[in-house]
Amino acid sequence: MFSRLEFFLSKNNAKQMLTLNEIFKPLYKLLVLFGLFPYNIKYQDNQHQFIIIYKTIYLNGLTAVSINLTICLFVALHIRYIYTSMKDNTLASGIMPNVNYITELLCLVLFSLVTYLCAFLNRYNYVNMLNTLANLLDTTSNRGKVLGALKIEIKIILASLFLFLIMQIVVNFTREDSFFKMILVLFTFNLPQIIQFTSLAFYCVLIDMVVATLITVRLRLVSVMKERSFSKVSLMTVESKLPSISLRQMEVIYIKALGVKREVNKSFQVSILITMLQCFHSMVSESHIIYHGVIVQKSLTTHEIVNCSIWILYQLAKVGALANSGRLLKAEIMRLSQTLYGIPTGKNDVNFFMEIQHFSSLIYCQGTDLTACNFFPLDATLMFKVLSSATMYLIILVQFDKK
Repeated sequence: MFSRLEFFLSKNNAKQMLTLNEIFKPLYKLLVLFGLFPYNIKYQDNQHQFIIIYKTIYLNGLTAVSINLTICLFVALHIRYIYTSMKDNTLASGIMPNVNYITELLCLVLFSLVTYLCAFLNRYNYVNMLNTLANLLDTTSNRGKVLGALKIEIKIILASLFLFLIMQIVVNFTREDSFFKMILVLFTFNLPQIIQFTSLAFYCVLIDMVVATLITVRLRLVSVMKERSFSKVSLMTVESKLPSISLRQMEVIYIKALGVKREVNKSFQVSILITMLQCFHSMVSESHIIYHGVIVQKSLTTHEIVNCSIWILYQLAKVGALANSGRLLKAEIMRLSQTLYGIPTGKNDVNFFMEIQHFSSLIYCQGTDLTACNFFPLDATLMFKVLSSATMYLIILVQFDKK
């Protein structure tokens, strides 16, 4: 009787234990909804792996093609609308604002096409990365708090996506324009941008999973450091309790986590590069539209100023998300390295000392930077570089306005 009760309680506790599948599932459904995840996957608890359902690629591919065709169709209609209503269009009046306006449309279309193409080409890499992370996170110790924090982060990301969507719809459908123009803006600006936010959310969540894996390694090193620091027995006795194979296992986990980081960077770097170009152009373009409409022509309404300002904030949010992911990864690797150097070793503890030196050399040699096709790193300095460059180009662009 007691054995059955113990089995029932252990089974319930196992169900209550978080897994990567439960954490990733809400974002996965959103990715499938937009066709950004080519395959449907199914999680196996006993093997800690995701299995591909191959037949689903047809439906997901049809969704992706339909979304891209819809965006391209409405972009063509939007460009035609701009040229036919040049005199009445107060949002993008003038030659330079119209050129920037159309360029921004084309940048969003280019991002959408490239993102879906990269998703199709890396469809197996997505599953392989998730399988590696699931194997590392679901089977390591100290994963309860780490997965709990990761679940909260994903909920915050999804809540932010929903808030961005609501703000876009409210701002769009409260403009003083025709209903046809609202529909054009919905399918040419709002839809590509929510796809962009969803793709960046997927990227940020994968990097957060890598960071969570590194946190489990660091927590394991912290426990080793505490046991070696506060143990009252001799170092030789401690060495027998803590064999070097445990440190080697943590080293293997670190290598696999950094391998996933490289695959994430490889899979998303092209779309991130186009995202950065689009964000940079949008910040310069929208700022110039505000300047041109308020200072030069004095024809911009309050709603249009608010719309342009919110659009600039959207671009800053994208750049900030990319910069924050790189900052978190670098900071966690730095903490892990400091924890590793803080583990005490004795004179007779040569083998353990060599293991620590090998681990630290591995951390030093492994590349930790996230880059956009090796053009620039995605780190804490990214926001400053984008803002300073956008300000400089805006000053140059202002020179073309006729006073």
